Amino acid sequence: IHEDIFDIDLDNIKNKENVLVFFDDHQDHIPRINHCKSLGFKHIILDDNSRCNTGSHQTLHWAQLNPDDYNMEFKIKNEINLNEYIPEASLFNSNKPTNSNVTYIELV
Repeated sequence: IHEDIFDIDLDNIKNKENVLVFFDDHQDHIPRINHCKSLGFKHIILDDNSRCNTGSHQTLHWAQLNPDDYNMEFKIKNEINLNEYIPEASLFNSNKPTNSNVTYIELV
């Protein structure tokens, strides 16, 4: 889908708790995760989950380091950095704080 998740009518999707939502859009992660939670989605992949606050958007990782600054209306059951499972991720140096981390989260 090439539309913003806030502009799409997702009411007709069944079994949302089994659907995987993938964000690679350089938008702030927290509002998107909050929206997914409110709609019933539990499985999310976030591209560009950088570990610093220098990118084009606020990331989940940055919000986790600064929780008082963000309205996180969700709890994470499981979180996995997918870079080690993605061959192309070897292009990134995971020791750099600005790398493009691909992160899977499962919401409670």
